Amino acid sequence: MSAPQRPGQQPGQYRPDETEWISRVTDGPRFDEPFRFVEEPPAEPTSPAMTWFMRILGLVAVAVLSGAVYWYVNDKPAGQGAAGSTESAKPTPDGVYQFEPHSQVRTPKVDSDCASHAYDDTKQFLAQPGVCEKVTQALYTAKVGDRDALVSVSVVHLSSAEKAAELRKLTDSNGTGNVNDLVREKVVKIDGVSNLSNGYASKEEGEIVTIVEADFTPKGTKDDKKVLDKVCDDALRLGKKIDEGS
Repeated sequence: MSAPQRPGQQPGQYRPDETEWISRVTDGPRFDEPFRFVEEPPAEPTSPAMTWFMRILGLVAVAVLSGAVYWYVNDKPAGQGAAGSTESAKPTPDGVYQFEPHSQVRTPKVDSDCASHAYDDTKQFLAQPGVCEKVTQALYTAKVGDRDALVSVSVVHLSSAEKAAELRKLTDSNGTGNVNDLVREKVVKIDGVSNLSNGYASKEEGEIVTIVEADFTPKGTKDDKKVLDKVCDDALRLGKKIDEGS
């Protein structure tokens, strides 16, 4: 006799002592089948030009980074280098000699009356109307071996390049006068030295003529002319310096 059916209970398909089978799900893959990998489509080939561009870009980036590291390592104040050195870098002159402004004339003197700062034929030339615009005069000291040298630097602005050439030809000649140095003008008084005519050099650039004269203190002799001429040659570079500040 079978068990009575309870209220709300649906009549079963199988008897209580029978196993109920669940139908197989056939939508998914079978577990006894091997797993299949899904292959992605191959990437599009890169052009050779783009490949080289990326390589060059990488090299540039490495170079910039290396330069930045080098600058950081080397751009340190004195005393903070890799070796821990505390020795300050010594200043070096731009030329052969180190020139310092004379203690009595720290700044150059400028005047538009050029003739009043010259003598002999040079004075007469500069006195002509419209020839000279201005003259700048400065005085320096320099160590030459164990001796002290006085160096005069004069910069003359002429009205034209032709007039500048005439002035230089005049001052390079003997017995034709020159532009005064500040010792000759007695702006600076040095015992035993009345002028600085033992060494000489000149330079012409367009309408500008730079004239340099020098002598030792105590006053030198004619035998010193060769070395003093070299001092004057080196001091020609001071012309632009005093001219820019005048």
